[in-house]
Amino acid sequence: MRFHNESEFRNFMLAQGRSPLTVDIYSRTLRRYLKMGKPTMKNSMTFLADAGRLSQGPYFSAIKMYESFRSINHNRTPILPKGIKLMPKPRKPVKVVKRDDIIRMLQWRHPIKCLRTVRNRSLLALVYACGLRRSEAANLKMSDLRPDTREISVTGKRGKTRPVPVADFAWDLLARWLIKTARLRTARPEAWPTIFNLDDGTIYKVLSTMATGAGLAGFY
Repeated sequence: MRFHNESEFRNFMLAQGRSPLTVDIYSRTLRRYLKMGKPTMKNSMTFLADAGRLSQGPYFSAIKMYESFRSINHNRTPILPKGIKLMPKPRKPVKVVKRDDIIRMLQWRHPIKCLRTVRNRSLLALVYACGLRRSEAANLKMSDLRPDTREISVTGKRGKTRPVPVADFAWDLLARWLIKTARLRTARPEAWPTIFNLDDGTIYKVLSTMATGAGLAGFY
């Protein structure tokens, strides 16, 4: 793919609402695809067949996006057959979190700091009781709390917001964390943009540490 075409293709994807990360992945994929020669249906099927199960979906999406880009330039020649079916992606085994395991994790205490124990317990209780993703828990703000109805406003994928009721035990643990950190929030509000002040990766480490401390190594 010539450089000016790639630049136009990247701008096209950004205009379609694709994230910069997706744009980079699709651009790298198209470079590999166009090394096979001209974009034809035969080359497309060969490229997808060599991709394997895990990469076939993203590769197909990249070629499909390029096909849409070509149609804008009045090149109507299809490079993907209609009704194409991809190989099913292998599913990961689902891990079921048992109630007893959650209780063991909630009973575990941080060996150094009491404040971290309060934070970790309220975080785990909120994630478990409300069925939150780690990213959703990381982005919770004080303005998302609804004390009158004991609900939180959760912003999920694609910016969609939904109200989620909070169980009493999780709300009580969250209230304890907010009381413990109230003075810190008042003194430096710019340092506390979210409730837990943790990012997605740190939340993963916190929950993994709690699972290991409760004797559930390899659980999370």
